[in-house]
Amino acid sequence: MAGVTLKVPAGVVALVLSDPRERASYTGTGDARQVTGRAMDGEGRPLSAFAALLVGESLGLIGDATVQVPDSQVTGLEAGAAVRLDGSASMRFVGGDYGAVRATVTAERLSPLGDGQAALIGLGARKPATAA
Repeated sequence: MAGVTLKVPAGVVALVLSDPRERASYTGTGDARQVTGRAMDGEGRPLSAFAALLVGESLGLIGDATVQVPDSQVTGLEAGAAVRLDGSASMRFVGGDYGAVRATVTAERLSPLGDGQAALIGLGARKPATAA
């Protein structure tokens, strides 16, 4: 499937919207789609994924992205938490049904930031508001 892949800038925060789950790999499409095993990163580590709201100064705001990281990075991670994407990270944009665009981020590491609501408020407090 055609798409665009970009490097994720440093300092991107992910507000975790769903509990992590194992990421599967598939063959085929539609009714012919079948699970072929676990999705792996470039180093052969199995991946887990979760839905997230991404916030970054140079990135802006991306809602309903999928973040996938090695299984070891999601231990204890729950919906409502905030994490920073660290290490090597890339984002792939692919067209979906009815004109939707799906964003999938593959990151090497996560750094916990605590409660998502508090982290989001803290992000907003770092920049003073400017008059238009």
